[in-house]
Amino acid sequence: MSNKIQFLIVNSNILSFMRFARDTAPYLIALNLGDSASTDDYTVLTGMVRGKVIVYSGTTMKVEDGDLIMLSDLTLQPGEGIVAMLVLDEIGSTLKV
Repeated sequence: MSNKIQFLIVNSNILSFMRFARDTAPYLIALNLGDSASTDDYTVLTGMVRGKVIVYSGTTMKVEDGDLIMLSDLTLQPGEGIVAMLVLDEIGSTLKV
């Protein structure tokens, strides 16, 4: 699958989608464009349980670029956004939640 976008959660707060490109893992892009916090489970929608943070724009999550995050309860405050590369499960990795 290449050069494709698959919308995941789109509502009054969240705009999120997966971006597929040739020869790379898919990316999750999630933006909170609303007025209230939103916690969402992306595991079923993406088929993955974790993502590697590429870019995070916000102040409430204690993550840095390259950290692994759980996709089961991703919380974004108003104005926050994240880009995460979806990763296969790796044993012994340190996760940030």
